[in-house]
Amino acid sequence: MAVTSAKFGKNSSGLDSTALTPSTNPQVGIRYGRNYNGINIKRAYNNTAYTTQKFGRKRSWTLNYTHLNTTDKGKLEALFEFTVGQLNPFFFSEDGSNFTYEARFTQSSLEFTEVAYNVFSTQLSFEEL
Repeated sequence: MAVTSAKFGKNSSGLDSTALTPSTNPQVGIRYGRNYNGINIKRAYNNTAYTTQKFGRKRSWTLNYTHLNTTDKGKLEALFEFTVGQLNPFFFSEDGSNFTYEARFTQSSLEFTEVAYNVFSTQLSFEEL
């Protein structure tokens, strides 16, 4: 699985967006998750549980890129700058189809490690809105 496209835009139509298409795929072993933190449980005096749901299931992804060139590094930095870290969402497709997810970074900083001359590694974590 690769993030085949991410849109720098406010809507999923792509009318006000720029596409990001990395030339390398992330490492094998991508972590997927499902988060149900939007469920609240309150207990009455007789120990009866009352639950409310603020939101449903949220998907999450963690991608490790180990061989990014300077062009792809610049694209990821531009995406992170556009989103202002966790502030603004972005749209992406994981398989190149027209189906897109609206997502937000779960990390507040983006760090790169230079593993060879002009070759970088980084980790991206984001979740579905």
